[in-house]
Amino acid sequence: MSDKRVDKQAVELVFKRIRPLFIEHKGDFQIVEITDDGVVKVRLIGQECQLCAFKEQTRLALETMLVNEVPSVKKVEVL
Repeated sequence: MSDKRVDKQAVELVFKRIRPLFIEHKGDFQIVEITDDGVVKVRLIGQECQLCAFKEQTRLALETMLVNEVPSVKKVEVL
């Protein structure tokens, strides 16, 4: 078991950088939880997000960006 914990501040900085893209598309997200074992749980919010056909692609994009920039992140879950 790894003792390397997720740098929660680094995750928040990445999300702060990409938030304007969500807002531009009439959506937003909320960080629900960042677990010590590398799972970042987010909730997509906004009327457009609830009906969006691209939720899985959005999750994959968030996951790819976070895994590349914050190595202790293992996956992203959308609640």
